[in-house]
Amino acid sequence: MRVRGAIERKNARVISGWLAVGPDNDAVTVIEVIVGGKVIGRLPANQPRPDVRAAGHGDGSCGFTFMMPPEIGPHEAEEAELRIAGTEIYLTKSKASAVEAEAPFAAGGVFILGPARSGTSVVFLALQRVCGLDGLGESHAPQIFQRILYQFYQHVKQFAGDPGVLAARLSVPDLREDLIAFLRRFYEKQYRGAPFVDKTPGLEAIVGAPFIKQTFPGAKIVMMERNGIEVIESYRRKFGASFDDALKEWSSCAVEIAKLKETMPEILFLSQNELRTTPEVAAAKLAQHIGRAESAGELAQFFRTSREDVLSNADSWGRQQILDDVRWADREKDLYARVCGLLSRHPQ
Repeated sequence: MRVRGAIERKNARVISGWLAVGPDNDAVTVIEVIVGGKVIGRLPANQPRPDVRAAGHGDGSCGFTFMMPPEIGPHEAEEAELRIAGTEIYLTKSKASAVEAEAPFAAGGVFILGPARSGTSVVFLALQRVCGLDGLGESHAPQIFQRILYQFYQHVKQFAGDPGVLAARLSVPDLREDLIAFLRRFYEKQYRGAPFVDKTPGLEAIVGAPFIKQTFPGAKIVMMERNGIEVIESYRRKFGASFDDALKEWSSCAVEIAKLKETMPEILFLSQNELRTTPEVAAAKLAQHIGRAESAGELAQFFRTSREDVLSNADSWGRQQILDDVRWADREKDLYARVCGLLSRHPQ
């Protein structure tokens, strides 16, 4: 799909620009306006644009103007995104007068996220060795850019609305756009456009799932989960953490995963218990999700035999651990039970 266009004006009241799809732009393209992950409006890109026609992009009937509803505040308007309806192609703001804009980088990447000690390494190795996807053992790359954006936002918001401070004019969406472009170029350089697998466990990576999807619209995300008792035990052994710290890490991840199940159903949520007890089912779901259905059998065999990811207890591979299996103090068991009650939507 050849996509040309640009957002030329964007403020608290209006978004306007042009969008031409296909060699001749011979069909009207519908644009979705997204705020906070929700579509707040749809509009056709069919307004006359003589300048675009003169530049050779079809008949020039490709302009658009969207007036923000009054209930959308200035900050929300700044965060608004435009997407071609029925696709994962987003239109970005133009930085120059040029009338050609790039479609987003959409390489076949697979991002594996989840709590630490949840089986992310097993899935990474399976996709690397069985499916031949390129990748390193750990990534932590997109999270650097998340931190930059967060710190930038925290600094800018304290001056918001102050006409006497230059920093008040700094734009979070503009920086996000630049960082996304940089991150896409970085991955393109690392993998030369070939399919890759990228693994980052931990809370920060889970929270950043929407940022990953925005940066790589064509990528697939796999979210690993694991029984809380096993995560806590394995986390304590691996990192020398206290019970309270391990419980906090796991429960914080569980809260964010529950949110993503509501907001990002396109993610494949896969539990380590599935890899252990029903490897054929887990492998089939994973293979289908990444578009490698023919690899399901080999993936299942890998899950049945691979033990390269260090487990909290090798003997527990065939079943989930329960409270009777661990030597926790009564206070720890009570605290875990209370947290599980608060996380009733998360499998324990």
